[in-house]
Amino acid sequence: GFDLVLTRSRGRLEKSNPFCDLDVEVLLHDRLVVAAATHSRWEHRHKIDIAELADKPWILTESNTWNYKVVTEAFRKRGAPMPKVCLKTLSVHLRANLVASGQFITAFPNSVLEFYVDRFGLKVLPIELPTDPWPVILMTLKHRTLSPVVTAFIDSARAVTKSLAKPSRN
Repeated sequence: GFDLVLTRSRGRLEKSNPFCDLDVEVLLHDRLVVAAATHSRWEHRHKIDIAELADKPWILTESNTWNYKVVTEAFRKRGAPMPKVCLKTLSVHLRANLVASGQFITAFPNSVLEFYVDRFGLKVLPIELPTDPWPVILMTLKHRTLSPVVTAFIDSARAVTKSLAKPSRN
């Protein structure tokens, strides 16, 4: 069995089945952000309409993912065509590397991007995306004594997600 599960929630959390035997703690309400290289033409803009990016090359995740659906919805709401997706991949590292070249745009959960901003020279673009937060949750079995190692991990996860809950760097 598992001592804990750390995951992103799909949909709204209800305190009913299947969670009746679980303690569910929301560690972070993450959000999707649009990113480009710091040296891109978008670097000094204070506000960008996502429709301005419709003719730019994007790297996105597969079409059945939250990231892709949020980006699609953002373009749809602005009446803009979906941009040309040059590559679809779940690899965060690959997307970060390619976006750092200055040729591409992508979308990341803010919590993920924070780990890549300085390393790859990425910037959160000032774009509002139409999305509810994406909860990062921790689940443990109710009435189960956790080992000291699991307790230490949970404390670390709380500390990290607390620091990530601060506004992103723009």
